[in-house]
Amino acid sequence: MKATLEGRAVGILIADGSDAALVASVREAATAAGAKVKIVAPKVGGAKLSDGTKLQAQGQLAGTPSVMFDAVAVILSEAGAAMLCKEAAAVDFVRDAFGHLKAIAIDAGGQRLVQRAGIEPDDGVVAAHDTGNLLPPPRRGTGTANRRFVHWPSPSTSFGEPDCGARRQRQALCRMRVSCYSTGSSEMAPPVRYRV
Repeated sequence: MKATLEGRAVGILIADGSDAALVASVREAATAAGAKVKIVAPKVGGAKLSDGTKLQAQGQLAGTPSVMFDAVAVILSEAGAAMLCKEAAAVDFVRDAFGHLKAIAIDAGGQRLVQRAGIEPDDGVVAAHDTGNLLPPPRRGTGTANRRFVHWPSPSTSFGEPDCGARRQRQALCRMRVSCYSTGSSEMAPPVRYRV
């Protein structure tokens, strides 16, 4: 598959006080690359940005999970991040994006939400202010998937390669954390073993 945003969906999670210039910059860069951008906010009516303008949302946080997008950006103010850190839907939004290997662009407030979700950022979590990271560089070699803002593994990627094994291991760990989070237990659930 081509490493492109053309025809893909990008979700931008915002809350009251989000940096208006950064939201506009990310939205413009993704749209210029051919992506369809949807704004996701905690409330149906949207959110009031840092410059005082109200940005209408196309999706409400509890009803628009990150799995609906090919990549996500999390742009939050400190107050917005503090509020969303207490919201299970917001924590699940970033946790699911990471677990499903979506690329995630974050600012300082987004970093706080990522930390609350128990995610250790990797190459797929990039700084939202660096719009040069919105598109991946051309792939070199074969096999290893380059998880940047747009993550699409090359067709030659197979489960036998070390990179895929690391991804599967990370997905399993993320599922265990989700299980721990949903049950309220302080210990992670044991991995589920399936008979083959």
